[in-house]
Amino acid sequence: MYGYQKLRIPGVIAFHASTSKLRLLSANNRGGKSTRGAWELVCFATGYHPIRKEKYPTPNICWAVALDRKNYGHIVQERLREWLPIGTIWRESSQFFQLPKEYGGSKIYVKSAEPGETKFAAEGVLAAWFDEGRGDMEKPFMETLARLNPRWGAVNAFITMTPEDGVGGWTWNKFYDPNSPERYKDAEIFYFDIYECSTERGGHLTPEDIASFRNQFPEWKWPAKLYGRPGTMSSNPFFRPDYIDRTEARCDTPRRVRILEDAAGNLKVEDAEDGDIIMLRPPLPDRKYIMPADAGGGVSRDYTVAAILDVQDKAECAYFKSNVMDVETATARRVIPLGRLYGRAEAIPETGPGEHGAMLLSTLRQKKYSPIYRNRKWSTMSKRYYEEYGWRTGDKNTRDMIHDAWSSILYANEWTLSKDALDEARIISEDQGRPDHPKGRHDDHFIAVGIGLAALSLNPRMGTRPPRISLPAWGGMEDAAQYAI
Repeated sequence: MYGYQKLRIPGVIAFHASTSKLRLLSANNRGGKSTRGAWELVCFATGYHPIRKEKYPTPNICWAVALDRKNYGHIVQERLREWLPIGTIWRESSQFFQLPKEYGGSKIYVKSAEPGETKFAAEGVLAAWFDEGRGDMEKPFMETLARLNPRWGAVNAFITMTPEDGVGGWTWNKFYDPNSPERYKDAEIFYFDIYECSTERGGHLTPEDIASFRNQFPEWKWPAKLYGRPGTMSSNPFFRPDYIDRTEARCDTPRRVRILEDAAGNLKVEDAEDGDIIMLRPPLPDRKYIMPADAGGGVSRDYTVAAILDVQDKAECAYFKSNVMDVETATARRVIPLGRLYGRAEAIPETGPGEHGAMLLSTLRQKKYSPIYRNRKWSTMSKRYYEEYGWRTGDKNTRDMIHDAWSSILYANEWTLSKDALDEARIISEDQGRPDHPKGRHDDHFIAVGIGLAALSLNPRMGTRPPRISLPAWGGMEDAAQYAI
């Protein structure tokens, strides 16, 4: 049974040799990571680990957990059968392997992460193997940790996976990110890639097999699929990475600055290493600017972001981004001076269901910053127009317009945006058909810029009844069409 000489890939040997309680083997597809996980679990069930020279009491109970029973459960069973000793019996009714008497009659239960079942209620588990670590696995993994019994010797839970959930998945915070405050104590991570599986290195894949497999995926999936490494685009991106790349190639050189105001109200810009305003292009007197803004939760939470967009030149010229001050302070001390610097840019505050957008809007009005975007809507009840300030993202249609506007400008390849906004666009993925940003990541800059792009893309014609969408009224401007893309 102990054919571990076949597991000679350096990353795999290190994985098996580790005595860490929590381990993750991060590898490419078709590299045999499930085979490694099955071998490890069988070692615990039989009572002896030949690489670590460890012995475990038998009989014991081990768990093998798949994503689901239909598509992945049979894979886990097949991999276990490769290593289970002769005489092992599969108990279909209870879904477990019963090892022969010489191994104490230990049991390996095959479980799935499907909801609605109480599969993780047993106690006294010696070791648990999770094949893949996607979102469905987080709750079962946490429940399993509570069932592992340290009285039986080593406490072991390990995952074998290809990191398809990107840096936003739960495994990023719990395993991959060494600086995460949520990272499991004593967790270790091990890697191997598809090229280590090449027959030229004693593996099972020919160079032709590897080339054929690589060509099945776009280049942005190679880090995960070929190298087993998580990245911002390891998930399914909503926006095409090549479109983002070509836009990023035009990014202006950023300057970190501070805006100062003298006693007469005149503004001055100076370079500052600790400045929280990034300037990409200086203000010009003959330009028209807008200032979309997304308010965040404040200290150590979501960011408050205000971006300056040059409507004529189609470029992001500057932005403020910070989460170290409350919204009211940020608006008064940073957002308003930034708007004033760029010719009293038309402010477009996000006014979603939360209180932060309302506070930003309220502060703008209290400080008499009058050029504020007004959304003009048609009331089907009163049969008349009414106005509301800002851009309400709580409405699905208006949020979809943000994503549509981003898609349009990336496709048209006309706008010059900041690298920070583009980096946030990279992490937007499709979650069950709905574009969203992964857990643990921020999209505040993306939303702020998107609000401005969406408002411009409306191409409004004032004085006509809107069939489905609302019409904006730009404060102090009679003809909003001049601002349209």
